[in-house]
Amino acid sequence: MSENYFLYATGFNENGQLTLREKQIITYPQKIEQFGEKKVILIAPGYENVLYLLENNELQQFGISNENHSKFFEDKSQIKNIKAGQDHFIVLTEDGSVYWWKAANSNSIYNESTTPKSPSLVLLNFPVKEIIAGGHSSYFLLENGDLFGLGANNQHQISSQEKQFFDEPILISSNVERAFSGCYSHQVFFIKSNKKLYCRGYNQYGQLGTGNTKNQQKDFHLKFFRNQNIVDISCGYCHTLIWIDSGKTQSIYSAGYMEYNGLNQDSHSTKFKRLLKYQDKRIIQISSGSQFSYILIPNNEFIVFGWNDDGQLGTRDNVNIKQPKNNKLSRIPKTY
Repeated sequence: MSENYFLYATGFNENGQLTLREKQIITYPQKIEQFGEKKVILIAPGYENVLYLLENNELQQFGISNENHSKFFEDKSQIKNIKAGQDHFIVLTEDGSVYWWKAANSNSIYNESTTPKSPSLVLLNFPVKEIIAGGHSSYFLLENGDLFGLGANNQHQISSQEKQFFDEPILISSNVERAFSGCYSHQVFFIKSNKKLYCRGYNQYGQLGTGNTKNQQKDFHLKFFRNQNIVDISCGYCHTLIWIDSGKTQSIYSAGYMEYNGLNQDSHSTKFKRLLKYQDKRIIQISSGSQFSYILIPNNEFIVFGWNDDGQLGTRDNVNIKQPKNNKLSRIPKTY
């Protein structure tokens, strides 16, 4: 890549999903040189696979299965976004079309399903403006505000119907402005046009913040966040982070399993509590894996916490972090 673009990776790489030559656990970020001078536009990491969008609509997949999907998309509209679930990929193009396919995966529930093995068009009645990938489910927010789900429904993350899998999109809710999930999560959060935050799906660890650990078969209103300025929501397998900006301060709230992912909280927090508060430092981005999280702040500093058995926190070791730890990556050039 050119001198203005840098790409690094850390963590589990035994299936080559980090696109690094050494197929082993990487405990400190290493520079990815796979793409030479080509600019990487977007990255969508799954469980044992990762999808890269490069310049000129080039789409490459690495991990258990290495494939180049560029030829399929060469006559399609420009790719706008890519997302990965635990075992599948979804692609959104500029004209509002969506494509999905399953990824080769040792922990997939799609192996016996009708999910396509190569990119396939998802039929919807309106153009899609946003795609959201859950663990084994995909979500599509249409331009008219309808939120659809496709894939696994084993935790009722899509519908209260007693059906384990939907191979065609089904309506979840209407008048939705934004929606959130995560590549390891089996739940979905969404903000409706009335500025209310709702959630549904898997809740065994209290990660929905409903005050209990019962799975939610219907939309649950999280009243605490009504009319709050929600910047982002990041979902792990058993915890959730919500980033709020009040104008004067920025706060991160969390709920869920706190054995590894919690900071000064009970081991199981079934209600959202403030995790971190900033007045001077500007939060740039939040991101959660299965049982760990990153918070990016200026000057290439990360606040990291959680599960680190595979070196995914980039701390040069595999020690789990139960308290927030600043991890300044001095090797990576400053870009913020």
